[in-house]
Amino acid sequence: AITAGGSWWAILIVLQVSGNCEHMETLDEGQSELHLCALRADWSQHGSLEPGKLEVRDRFGRTPLFFCVMLGDSHGAQMLLRAGARPDHSDHAGQTPLHLAARKAHRSLVRLLLSAGAPWARGDVHGCTPLHCVATVALPQARTVLTMLLECMDASQVDLQDKLKQTALHRSARACHSENMLMLLRKGANPLMQDMDGRTALHLCVASSHPAALECTRLLLVRAQTVLDC
Repeated sequence: AITAGGSWWAILIVLQVSGNCEHMETLDEGQSELHLCALRADWSQHGSLEPGKLEVRDRFGRTPLFFCVMLGDSHGAQMLLRAGARPDHSDHAGQTPLHLAARKAHRSLVRLLLSAGAPWARGDVHGCTPLHCVATVALPQARTVLTMLLECMDASQVDLQDKLKQTALHRSARACHSENMLMLLRKGANPLMQDMDGRTALHLCVASSHPAALECTRLLLVRAQTVLDC
């Protein structure tokens, strides 16, 4: 993504070339000294973690905690959270650090953020929740992240919809991730929920040419019949 990618990677390269972050207060994009330390995962020069410094935002609205999550730095994230960094702040795209950690299926960061009170049901500007984010991830560790998020909610909350009226089940069905789908269905996801175009998760599976589409379709048909019989 443009907002998540090019600019901060460019800064990281500059920092790798130019040395440490000592005495560098800000860059053109508004990063503070803590942003720079987070980018390098080097906290030896961070100084005091004053509350006001913890929530300084770059031009994308991202605090140093976001940068730790983007780089998978659990140690840095834990240090910032213990110092009082807020896990509920959103960037200009409406994403929280938990959205980013879920999308990366980073188990330790998701666990850390949830323990710190990160809002697991909040949608971004597209209405996408952290559950929507991880539902499309095929990595094995995504199942652990999915479990952690599902443990936070009851059956009625697993069907939270984005602005296209799609649930996490829609997302995993479109990607044909059968294991993710099975976990969502076991939690109580409704396979008959329709998006803004009237499509259910089954519609998305049937339209897919993915090799796993047949198995995903079978799962949905079985669950749909159970729902209809109730």
